[in-house]
Amino acid sequence: MDYINQHWLTSNTIFGLTHFVTATIGLILGLGILFLQPGSKTHKLAGYIFIPILLLVNISALFVHEMGMTFGPFHYLIPFSLFYLFLGVKPFLFKTNGQARLKIHIKGMVGAALGLWAAFFAELFARTPSINKILLPSGENSFWIQTIEGFIFVLIFIYIIQKVNNRQFARINLKNEKPIA
Repeated sequence: MDYINQHWLTSNTIFGLTHFVTATIGLILGLGILFLQPGSKTHKLAGYIFIPILLLVNISALFVHEMGMTFGPFHYLIPFSLFYLFLGVKPFLFKTNGQARLKIHIKGMVGAALGLWAAFFAELFARTPSINKILLPSGENSFWIQTIEGFIFVLIFIYIIQKVNNRQFARINLKNEKPIA
């Protein structure tokens, strides 16, 4: 627990704990949802839990500061996370019909789930001392190096998101449709 407290509970407040716990639940749920049969009762239930969890992850992130008590590079990705979450629920909020509804939902939820995983890996590389020593042998721990690391993970996960989107489209027989850009 000392390792978690030292390196992961960044603000040592209820917000830091909330962020850590909800992010952990969100990682598991988000990944699980991608493997569940789309439209099944379990898939829907997990999705209904995932939505408020991801909202809590993003809200609590606004209050978690360690590096100079200011927003870090990962904070600037919160609007993108919220955008993809909104994109995922939009078809159900506004009662969009047809295959376009499913494509928008899939694109949004896959982006939200894998975006959370991208943030996790970026944080893992930025916060884990042994990994940080390999990436930054001189001991330098600058804002820009962490921003570049985060950006690399975002690019990798954009590619993965596209692949998973196409896989999900194929699972529900949307493979003949052109994916939404």
